Amino acid sequence: WLRLTDHAVALHSWQYQRLCSAVTYAVKQDDKAFYVALAAEQGDIAADEGLSGLWRKIKHLLPKGVARRKANIRCVGPQVEDLTAHYSQLEAGQEIEYADLLSQCAHRQCEAQTELPLQIKLTDLPTRVEIEQVCKLAKRRKAPGLDGVQAEHLQELMIHHSDVFFQMLFKIWTTSAEPLQFKGGYICSIAKKQGSLTAAGMRGIMLLDVLGKLHHGLLRRQLLPWAAQNRLDTQFGGFQGQQTQFASLLLRSYARVAEAKQVSLAIVFVDVRNAFHCLLRQHAFATTATFPQKLQQVLTEEGLDVDRLTADIGPHASAFAHAPPTVARLIKDAHCNTWFTCPGSTKCFETTRGSNHGHHGADARTSKAVRRACHDDGNCLEHRASQDL
Repeated sequence: WLRLTDHAVALHSWQYQRLCSAVTYAVKQDDKAFYVALAAEQGDIAADEGLSGLWRKIKHLLPKGVARRKANIRCVGPQVEDLTAHYSQLEAGQEIEYADLLSQCAHRQCEAQTELPLQIKLTDLPTRVEIEQVCKLAKRRKAPGLDGVQAEHLQELMIHHSDVFFQMLFKIWTTSAEPLQFKGGYICSIAKKQGSLTAAGMRGIMLLDVLGKLHHGLLRRQLLPWAAQNRLDTQFGGFQGQQTQFASLLLRSYARVAEAKQVSLAIVFVDVRNAFHCLLRQHAFATTATFPQKLQQVLTEEGLDVDRLTADIGPHASAFAHAPPTVARLIKDAHCNTWFTCPGSTKCFETTRGSNHGHHGADARTSKAVRRACHDDGNCLEHRASQDL
């Protein structure tokens, strides 16, 4: 039986080596055939779809795409209850029945109708052409909101039925009241760092309905001219024709000039944690004169002076009083009765702070708050420097 065992081991070793060589050769041939076919079809893709089509074809093969697949937390990530508690803490949210939230939203919007002006400038309202243009700019092949409608489907309908969408958006802009569906949706979690499996290590991305994104995109288009006029000269990001890399270039250039002039230089880097989630809407847009009770509780737990923050609502929100009136009313309404839910959860949570990362215009709204913070911090540094001198 020892001889039979030796023969069996030798046979299986030979078969293993033979199959390994065959599999290796087959994989190499398969890779070769794939890349040959990929190279052959790039001419057709570049001609029909342009560089964007070429990028979609190859981006999943690059190291960043491979790392993203490895960082997928599906089936191994945090529990739904932990995620909802985490996002509720970030945005000062609390559980509420959707029907109750709908009733509260409708009641608030009905009361606000008494403050609407009798006349609105036609230039303050989006035109049918603008609606079609913004819809055309929507990114295709992206995850839809709760309604399941993707951007390409809405773009196809817009070709023949833009008058229907114009009538709906015209009503929203004249009444300054957007549907509750536009105010929230799924918050999907993406790991901030590879291997993060806790709720605190997740970044929440709001999946809004495409039609809601269209409305918010129109708002952003109307808000940006005013925001650009009121921004700081050294404020980058969220504005047309500017990138955050410009700030790095400015710092490097300034550092070289200071070094050449032999002048002392100090650069302070401040990272705002969860900036999109922690925006105080009352300070930025004067949504209410006081903080909701839930928000007061969260701010107190975070060690902040609620009385001082309440007193600062008026001075901080005064700049927003000069924004275009129609846009200002719509932005205030967009930041009231906001909500979210998480995939796998049947519960709805109303939020009282933040500007959801996923909203068109969230960057512009956050930039407004950053402008005020930079202005206040600059005054403090100048005052401290004068004292030191």
